[in-house]
Amino acid sequence: MKLKTLTDLQNFLDSDFSWRSKEISSFNLEVKSPRSKPQKSVIRAGVVLLYAHWEGFIKNASRGYLTFINNKGKVYSDLDMRFLAIGVKNKIGDLRDSQQTYSNLETIKYILEANSKKTKLDFDKAIDMESNLSSSVFKNIAFSIGIDISLYSQRFQLIDARLLKQRHAIAHGEKTDIDKGSYIDLSKEVIGLMRQFKTDIENAASTEKYLAK
Repeated sequence: MKLKTLTDLQNFLDSDFSWRSKEISSFNLEVKSPRSKPQKSVIRAGVVLLYAHWEGFIKNASRGYLTFINNKGKVYSDLDMRFLAIGVKNKIGDLRDSQQTYSNLETIKYILEANSKKTKLDFDKAIDMESNLSSSVFKNIAFSIGIDISLYSQRFQLIDARLLKQRHAIAHGEKTDIDKGSYIDLSKEVIGLMRQFKTDIENAASTEKYLAK
């Protein structure tokens, strides 16, 4: 991704958010249509769709933000310390796993000298999604990239109990019936969470929140 400017990042986020929200809205029109009575299976499929967009957008937006920071050409000492933690995470894993003193010394040297190295932030290698985007995984992602979670905390119960739990039940073939009203409400909440995360990343980028203070 060539996200070198704030406009590049905003366009990337706009595009990713737009197609996801349009797909959810189009699905909702079918669910709400007075011309048909949607089968329970249709609504169940909608919950799986909502979760897919929730996870996909949070991952893509975070990945895009880290790419944007990478393209600033900064060294780690220029950035908030959390980004140094992302940058050296794999090396810390090497230190933990290796039984060879020479390899450990090389790893320690790399970590000590990392502040003067150009940033190399890799979302997929540094942040463990743990297979599912639960509220605890989301909190870790948000903290890792410097996003305040206070606006999201009141929605953690919704994420875990209504979105994630119901998606799991459906994906594992359990009989889980969801009424139309509950599904429409859930879809609005998911779109709202995605929009808030988009706004928070745009604000963090525009105010250079990623820089060391």
